[in-house]
Amino acid sequence: QTSEVEKLPQQTRVQPQRTRNMPARIQDFEITPDDQVNDDGELVHYAFLADTEPVNMTEALNNPKWISAMTEELNSIESNDTWSLV
Repeated sequence: QTSEVEKLPQQTRVQPQRTRNMPARIQDFEITPDDQVNDDGELVHYAFLADTEPVNMTEALNNPKWISAMTEELNSIESNDTWSLV
């Protein structure tokens, strides 16, 4: 004996497919989707970042470019009244 639910035909929902275009601002870059990045790719990415960004505050304070960037950021925060010292 079959129940009423089993007698109803199954409806399948078809999702419309649309063509996705890459934004013009990133068309000159090589893009790899996250699902295609393996562990080696992750390590290369981290190695690249470790070479270009300071790991700690001491390293940042030894680099004139980072001192300039930090000063500019603090000036921006102060001029926008984002926070105040108490």
